[in-house]
Amino acid sequence: TGAQVTGVRQDERAVTVTWNGGQATADLVIGADGIHSTVRRLLWPDAPSPRYLGRTAWLGVTSAVDLPGSITMGPGAYFLIHPLGGDRAYWAYVTTSPQPAVRYDDEKAEAAHRVRGWHDPIPALIAATPQEAVIHVDICDLDPLPTYVRGRVALLGDAAHAMSPDRGQGAGQSIEDAVVLAAALAGEPGLDEALRRYDAERRPRTQATVRGARADGRRSTSPALHKAMTTMIRLVPGPVWRKGLNPDGNATWRWRAPSLPAPPVHG
Repeated sequence: TGAQVTGVRQDERAVTVTWNGGQATADLVIGADGIHSTVRRLLWPDAPSPRYLGRTAWLGVTSAVDLPGSITMGPGAYFLIHPLGGDRAYWAYVTTSPQPAVRYDDEKAEAAHRVRGWHDPIPALIAATPQEAVIHVDICDLDPLPTYVRGRVALLGDAAHAMSPDRGQGAGQSIEDAVVLAAALAGEPGLDEALRRYDAERRPRTQATVRGARADGRRSTSPALHKAMTTMIRLVPGPVWRKGLNPDGNATWRWRAPSLPAPPVHG
């Protein structure tokens, strides 16, 4: 909308949000404004800033007919290909960088330069990506907050628990947040009870996922581990080494959604 939140104030009856050009008052405010959340900064002033994880990434989406999903591990880097359906595929090149990486006039050319010598179809996939479809991001996450709730305000998604992309869970955990919050608001007798339930259910799971993704990222770009994996993959059956690399990863995907009441039927 172009609006920038400038203030959040609340009492026992309501919460008011102000922005450049207006304000609104409500029973509940949901802060879903991303890793650099203004709502979090205003109401959690002691919360740490996003943490840079020592890795940077080039991402893109392009046409790739019948291209299977894959991940290629290199010394200090990996390349992920994920089919999106139709003839499109998402790709990501992730590599270590002690400091947030500099930006380049031509990010596509820089990504292509970094994967010179990698196997097909990696160079061709980048070459087929429109220049404007390639983005460069530094990978960050959030250290755990003691609570996702302040009075009548609840944080949701990256505003509460931004995580690295290494488990592919950022958007999924945000959707889970929304489902649990909706179930709590529909099922509890009051707002306080609903927000306590939301916080109690979501904080342990999301913060464990943040920690797991952080650990996965360290492993996936470790030159020493890459050397060990090169040998291990040749000698050890796939299910065994995959479990050893990511012993708790499967638990991330296992989640039972709470029941939501049926919507009212209007005659």
